[in-house]
Amino acid sequence: MISKSYFAGLSCAILVAAQLAVADPPPRTASTQTAPDTNVLLPLKKIGAQLTVVTPPGLNQVTLECKSGNGWKPLAVSYVTEKKKSHEARIFFPPPTGYALSQLRARACVAKFPARFTSGPNSFSRASIPPWFIPGPIPPIAVLATGNTTASVSDAGKLAVVEPDIWKVIGSQLFFFNQYRGLQVFDIANGQSPVRTGTLRLPASGEQFFALDSTGSYLALLGRDQSAAADSNNPYAVFVLSVTAGVPTLVTKLPIQGHATDSRLIGTRLYVASTVRAGTNGSWSTRTVLQGFELSNPQQPVTFTPLTLSPQVVLSGTDPLPMRGRLG
Repeated sequence: MISKSYFAGLSCAILVAAQLAVADPPPRTASTQTAPDTNVLLPLKKIGAQLTVVTPPGLNQVTLECKSGNGWKPLAVSYVTEKKKSHEARIFFPPPTGYALSQLRARACVAKFPARFTSGPNSFSRASIPPWFIPGPIPPIAVLATGNTTASVSDAGKLAVVEPDIWKVIGSQLFFFNQYRGLQVFDIANGQSPVRTGTLRLPASGEQFFALDSTGSYLALLGRDQSAAADSNNPYAVFVLSVTAGVPTLVTKLPIQGHATDSRLIGTRLYVASTVRAGTNGSWSTRTVLQGFELSNPQQPVTFTPLTLSPQVVLSGTDPLPMRGRLG
């Protein structure tokens, strides 16, 4: 026969087991932790003319701090390379001027980024800029901030920045340029009955054009040169046109290196950014080439020496000096 004391003892054992099941687990010891502490103060020693600290495995960023009021402020940071991260690593700091060892401490943690992100070149030389690249005075800062680079710039005696168009109305003339029908000129003096006065066929050519004067007598179109060979290094060109009595005619054609990607007209100078693809021994690379053309006399335009940029870049929509900020 089972006694009452047996059941009493069994009940106590079940109750204790249930409490242990829901209780918080015991804290991990150093031997059971799977990840290092992310913020550890380490002993800082002075050996010769250097301060040194040994980092435990897993911590790859050490910050040297100094006493500042009631807190601490960082003075220097050093990183442990990936190869040494899994082992103890010794870090050295040059002793800061004006601080005793008792006023300094070293704090180790896990860095957000690998140590290789903090190394590498940090000084870069400026690319040489040809004289033609600087077209004239830089517009005021207020113009740059507002993005208004057309009206007030010219009024202040500065150079206006003009982006390419696919259509433009000048006086009673409408100019429309696209890759399907080339350039079309319309007389819209009578808006109820517009008349197409002339065309210039440039099929599959492009969608960028500029008016070179206030009357629309001269235009500049950017597009594919259909007469260029299929493997030509200059498949694009600037087509300079004159418009007389609403009829456009070709004045000259200026070759462009590579494939034209963007353009800006600054004053009377047209700047074109193009992508050039080159290959040697089966290896291919691309670079951006900036080309300039002086179009103050459309009958005799001047081509400047191209400026090669790397890597690829895009002209800013409101930057009055294209690429200037990117060159430094």
